[in-house]
Amino acid sequence: LEKARFEPGQLAYAVPVDALSGELRLRHLVRFSQKGQFNLPPVRFTQVYASQHQAQEAQAALGQVTVN
Repeated sequence: LEKARFEPGQLAYAVPVDALSGELRLRHLVRFSQKGQFNLPPVRFTQVYASQHQAQEAQAALGQVTVN
């Protein structure tokens, strides 16, 4: 997991967003098969049909998850 990083591919998914203004909260169910501490990456935004339009969260709102 130390070398894990985002790579576009079949495991990627998209969530439709109308605009990048204001606050938006999404809820996802994430299951872990191992115990430990996991570092979560900042949120990334890429416009589907104009991939040159991108944004990334400056600092991850939820940077680490501990699974007991």
